[in-house]
Order: sequence, then C-alpha cells, then structure tokens
Amino acid sequence: MRDSASLTCPLFMETANTGSDERIPPKPGNPASNLTSRRWLLVVASVVFTGAALAWLAWKNDGFSLEQFGALLRTANPLVLLGALVAGFAAFVVRSLRWAVLVRPYTPSVNLLDLLGNTVIGFAAVLLLGRPAELLRPYLISRQLGAPFSSQVGAWLLERIYDLLVVLGVAAWALSTVPLESLPSGSALALALRAGGVLVLVAALAATALLLVFTFASGFAAGRLRDALAILPEARRATALRLLDAFVEALAVSRQPVVFARVVAYSLLHFTVVAFSTWLVFLCLPDSAHLGAADTLRFLALLGLASAVPLPGLVGGYLLVAALLLTEWLRLPLEAASAITLAFGAVQIGSTVPPAMVAALRSGLNWRKIKNMEREAQL
Repeated sequence: MRDSASLTCPLFMETANTGSDERIPPKPGNPASNLTSRRWLLVVASVVFTGAALAWLAWKNDGFSLEQFGALLRTANPLVLLGALVAGFAAFVVRSLRWAVLVRPYTPSVNLLDLLGNTVIGFAAVLLLGRPAELLRPYLISRQLGAPFSSQVGAWLLERIYDLLVVLGVAAWALSTVPLESLPSGSALALALRAGGVLVLVAALAATALLLVFTFASGFAAGRLRDALAILPEARRATALRLLDAFVEALAVSRQPVVFARVVAYSLLHFTVVAFSTWLVFLCLPDSAHLGAADTLRFLALLGLASAVPLPGLVGGYLLVAALLLTEWLRLPLEAASAITLAFGAVQIGSTVPPAMVAALRSGLNWRKIKNMEREAQL
C-alpha cells in the first residue's frame, strides 16, 4: 500500500503516479466550516426524529419494559451471535473479491488483503462519519492500486447498482408472496403489498434493461444521458458528467462476459451471505428463532429497499427501519424487536470496526488522516 501520508490525490485525476499535486479548487461560498455546521444540524435533527419515532413505537406498543428487554438479552445465544458476526465479516470478503474482478483487467496484481482492509476501513468510516464518507473506500483503493480515482468511483457506482438490482429482485418477490393470512382480514395492506410487488418488479426489470444497455451499448446510452444532463446548472453538470465518465469506464470492464458473470455471481453470493448473517441474528433470540429463510429474505429485502435512499445524516436510520419492520410487519413485541435490533447493531459494529482498526494500524493510518481523506474524497 502506498504511503498513507500522501493525501494529495485530486478527485478525478486522469493519470496515476505522476507526482502531480494538482487539486480541485474549493467551491466558492462553501467553506469546510459551513459544511461541518450543516452536518451537525442534520445529526441533531435526525436524533430528534429517531427519538420521536422510538417514542411513537413505545406508545403504540403500550410502553417499553426494561426488565423484559434485559431478560431477552440474557437469553441470547452468544455462539450463534458470534456466527452472525463471522458471516457479517465474510460479506466484506465477498465484496472485496467482487471489486478485484472489476479492477483486475487493468491492475492484474491486486493484493486481496489490502483490498479487504480498505473495504472495511471505508465501511467503518461510513458507520462512524455517515454517508458523506462513502467515497473514502474508492479513494483508499485508488491509492492502493495506483489507479485513477475515477476508475474506482466507477467501480463503486457499479457495485451499488448491482446490489440495488439484487435487492429490487428479492423485494419484488417478498412483496408479492407475503402470506395474506398474516394480515388483518379485509386489510387494504394486502392489496398495497401486491401492487407494490408488481411496481418493484417493473422497476427491477427496467433497471436491469438499462444496465444492460449501458453495458453493451454504452456509447449510445452515455451520449443520450449527456444530452439530458445539459439541463443541470454548470457546477452540478460537471460533477454528473465526471460520475458518468467513471461509470462508463467501469462498464467497459464489465462488458467482458467472464467479468460480467463473475460480478453477477458475487453480487448474489453477497446477498446470500448477508441473509445468512441476518438469519443467525434471528436464531440467537427465542422470540425470533421461529423466523425461517423466507421470512429472513423478505425482511432483508424490505429493509434494503427502505434503506436504499437513506436520509442524509440520519442517526441509526438502518436500525430504526429494522425496528419498524419487526414490530409493524412481523408483529414482534417492542422489547423483542429492540433486542434483535441491538443484536443487528452489535454484529454491524463488531464485523466492521475491529477489522478496520487492525487494517488502519497495518496501513499506518490514524483517525486524523482518515478524516483528512474523507474530506478530500468528496464530489
């Protein structure tokens, strides 16, 4: 891995290892202090929103019993929870293998251990710093590979699209196959679920078709999209065009049939591993141990669908959606839903933060350097 003190990689530089220290000039009227203030305002607002949502759940479920909650936590099976944590980390291994497939055509000597380290550091940064840290992972990988940052942003975009397509496909099945007997008699929710399943299926098919067009007819599709982007203001259009170029560059790699098949296979494997980790979390607590594979897939697909476009700065948004699904859809008591949600949080943190700390120490990174990188790796 390259020297961690070198923090001067510009956002979308088109050459690598040239020794250039050229930077993208800061946006006028948008100093770092104002950006930090806005982030803190978002965090405060999201804490208030999350607190209000939790208070509503407690009120709707006739209060919250700390004694019952504590008793449920004591019944958790630690070995099963450890298995969920191991499976959660295995999902990062699969992500790293998929990323290696995308970059190997132009960087044949990929160090998978470094790639895994940068992957968990990137996800830990998102966990600790929020969504603005999303681009830290491609930034770190670009430094590792000595590749243009644009190529890794393209790989990141392609990865997110494949993940979303898998979630859309499973969510369409989940919404269409929810057992009607589990819903109140005559409930309008049944019709809404069926209609939602059809709409999500149409969206999944349309998105898949669009991805195939961009993959195998990228010149035509990119040209039409560039024309459509002309309506944006100049600054936003420039950023959108750079993202489009990065995406097309990544698609040029995935156009190879072997690469395309491997990316699809790893995307399906990643979802399967995450689903297995989720099922183990359900299994470790008695109140949710009855949930089987179909319930787990439905829960995970709906959770992924609800979290696909998260609110900026929302504290605990993913876990809040999980708690809502557990209480409002799976009809678990709030204490049981809270215990399961806490287990999800423990698995999420335990499978991400400790490995990221080890990887950061191995790479010579500290919190200050990671924060500096996070600020540089912004659009």
